[in-house]
Amino acid sequence: MEYLWKSMQDEVTSGVDEFTEWLDGVMNSTGAFYKDIATSLQDESTQIVPQLRGFVGAVNWDEPLIIGLGVFHCFWLLMCIGVMIKGSEIAKFVLFMVIGVFVLIAQPLNSHLADNWQAYATQPYFDANGGFICFMWSTPLIIMEFAILISLLLGNCILLRKTMRVKVQQQNKARKRKADKDKAEGADAPAEGEKQKDPQTKKDD
Repeated sequence: MEYLWKSMQDEVTSGVDEFTEWLDGVMNSTGAFYKDIATSLQDESTQIVPQLRGFVGAVNWDEPLIIGLGVFHCFWLLMCIGVMIKGSEIAKFVLFMVIGVFVLIAQPLNSHLADNWQAYATQPYFDANGGFICFMWSTPLIIMEFAILISLLLGNCILLRKTMRVKVQQQNKARKRKADKDKAEGADAPAEGEKQKDPQTKKDD
């Protein structure tokens, strides 16, 4: 019996040791994986900042094209804020679709401006990769799209909550009416029984 107990203890101990070694290996590999991700993100961030500074320095912010883009985005931003505050769900959806069309035409717009940049700008901003059009045109519009989408989701959640509340109130009113009806029928039943007994009592007299 002692030999059997000792062998069971040895098996349990060896199993625990194997599991511990496996867990240590998983933790080490996971830690190395996250360390690699952090290192790559750090490397990318160190590359993005100089590129962003170079982009800001290369753009002539006083030329009419850049000012026009700023006015364009300010107009649609104010439109989004007004619709999200006081607009209906239909107005939000329509605005979402309109801005979505603006985002979709970014590529053909970039191609047109790349071929005819002399008519619109003092520098050839529009390259084949579309970096300028993506940063100056699509990114603000996508942010507006995301804000409208959040507003639509919140509006639907609020509407669903109100609908459920009205449904619960209607169910409670229906239960109350049914209870009052059952109570009234229960009160009328003894009165009808007494009326049926009265003729029999008079006949006996």
